[in-house]
Amino acid sequence: MQASSERYVLVKYFAKVREITKKREEKIPIRNPTTVNKFLSELFSKYGYQLKEFVMESDGALKKNIGILVNGSSVHSNKMRELHLSNHDEFVILPPIAGG
Repeated sequence: MQASSERYVLVKYFAKVREITKKREEKIPIRNPTTVNKFLSELFSKYGYQLKEFVMESDGALKKNIGILVNGSSVHSNKMRELHLSNHDEFVILPPIAGG
């Protein structure tokens, strides 16, 4: 048997999202490849309304100032129901960057 057959997505949290989750990163187990949209729903179930309200519009669209990255590549809002996450993918919710 292999030492590690754990299937997961590595999620990294920054800024306000880190404040909500109280974590820098975590491994979220997955059984099968899942879409970005379904994965976000799992995170909202785990972390509650505050995370969902920060990331999504009331109509279910991703807020314009929030970015989703999978393995370092930006995921456009219209692709979230199509793009599948696989074992060991890296997932980032990128909050707006404040400047001054």
